[in-house]
Amino acid sequence: MVQKLPLWLELDGLRVVHACWDRSSIEQISRDYRGQTGLPESLLVESSRRGTWQFKAVETLLKGKEVPLPDGAYFHDKDGTRRNEIRVRWWTGGRTYRDIYMGPPSATAEIPDEAIVQDHMVEYGPEEKPVFLGHYWMEGEPAPLAPNIACLDYSVAKPGGRLVAYRWNGEKVINPSSYVSQIKMC
Repeated sequence: MVQKLPLWLELDGLRVVHACWDRSSIEQISRDYRGQTGLPESLLVESSRRGTWQFKAVETLLKGKEVPLPDGAYFHDKDGTRRNEIRVRWWTGGRTYRDIYMGPPSATAEIPDEAIVQDHMVEYGPEEKPVFLGHYWMEGEPAPLAPNIACLDYSVAKPGGRLVAYRWNGEKVINPSSYVSQIKMC
């Protein structure tokens, strides 16, 4: 059954992906796996092998873009684990690692405010279809990440987290008032 669940959805007027709409990963999977959007066994096997393009593509779609920090730089995540890579705001430009960092605000000061060594971003312009995603465990009031990007994951599994949905009516720009949420009380 898992093999039939799509890694992404391309629908009339909108897109859905777990973490990152990476056109090059989607095109390569579609091309090499004959247009499949799911996770056939051969892709599942290859995507479990670090170093393969399949591993990188599936990781990006399901976890988001991650980039290595420069010159041995690191930060500690929420669990105290030392990390040498950061998850990035793939939809926006930035000149420094701190500009593109996406993660707990408490770690921001540990992220180098140095120029980015390579281009690690994904091109997703404001003229593209709205894309709805999850994965990022956002906090606070639901709000668009970009004019056409909506995250619906507001940490429902954590105390005080929210169950979030979006009432899409065909609009090309995310409307903050179209979020619907319920705070989890526990």
